[in-house]
Amino acid sequence: MSIARQESAFDINAKSSAGAVGLMQVMPKTGKWMFKKIKKGKKISIKNIYQLENNIMLGASYIHYLIKNNNNLVKSIASYNAGPHNVKKWVKSLVAPNDAWVEFIPFNETQKYVKNIMEYMIVYDWVINKNRHWTLKN
Repeated sequence: MSIARQESAFDINAKSSAGAVGLMQVMPKTGKWMFKKIKKGKKISIKNIYQLENNIMLGASYIHYLIKNNNNLVKSIASYNAGPHNVKKWVKSLVAPNDAWVEFIPFNETQKYVKNIMEYMIVYDWVINKNRHWTLKN
């Protein structure tokens, strides 16, 4: 929910200037790659990436893939926004705890993006699960 809130403000027809589409703002190339990976070689059109169910599945699968590969939520969120290649460069140049690492992200947009997502996660967790003890370690 947090990514959809930040990416599109829950607008299923959203399209970014960079070409990302739908609720989860999936880049077509990434969406096609994830669909092929999930559906064992099947292909998807850009039109079908816009479809709500597909868009949520692709965005959620991609963030899951990033978390699995990074083993780090904060860096995975940054990767969703700025791309894994950029985050890999940043990780090499700075080793710091998550809360400090965020402050050194060189892209202002990505720094704000990560902070917003983390804030939304805490709010949604608080509202839905009544969890009032959230930290960056979760």
